[in-house]
Amino acid sequence: MSDHPILPDELIWALSVGGYSLHIKEAAGTGKTTIALELAKAFSDRKSSYLLTYFSRI
Repeated sequence: MSDHPILPDELIWALSVGGYSLHIKEAAGTGKTTIALELAKAFSDRKSSYLLTYFSRI
């Protein structure tokens, strides 16, 4: 079990081994920001991580 109870172990694994990206798209209020912040926290000990946010009114 991971040290981050909010995040599934499979997600931590996939992003840890590399070669994967994650696109989170859903309606407002569904927890996208919470997941993004937890991911940032989970990978904060890495020498390099990349987090991109984008907002579109379209």
